[in-house]
Amino acid sequence: MATPKKKPRSTHPLGAQLRNLRYGADLSLQQLEETSAGQWKAVVVGSYERGDRRITVERADELLARYGRQLAVVPLGMDIDSMVAELERLRAFEAQVIDGYAARHGLHVVPERAEAA
Repeated sequence: MATPKKKPRSTHPLGAQLRNLRYGADLSLQQLEETSAGQWKAVVVGSYERGDRRITVERADELLARYGRQLAVVPLGMDIDSMVAELERLRAFEAQVIDGYAARHGLHVVPERAEAA
C-alpha cells in the first residue's frame, strides 16, 4: 500500500501564493502543464512554488494571468482570503468617509450610472 505524499510547503511567500492559486484553480502540476499545451512545465512550476528556482517578474505575471490574477494584487505574505477581507473593509471605510463628508456638507451622493447609448 502506497503512503500518500504530503504536500510540500514553500519556504518563499511568492511560491506559497503561486501554489495556493493553483490549488484554488483546482489544478495539479500535471494538469497545468497539459492545459497550457506545455507552456508551463510541471517540474518548473513546482520548483517556483518550492522556492528552488527564481521566477522573473514577467514569468510570474504570465503564470498569475493563467490563474486569472495580476501580480499587483497578490501581496507577499497575505493569503487571498485575508486580502479580500481587507479590501472589503477598506471599501466599507471609504463609503463611510464619503457619506460622512456628504452629510457634513449637505451633499447628496448619487451612484454612478451608465450613460444611455
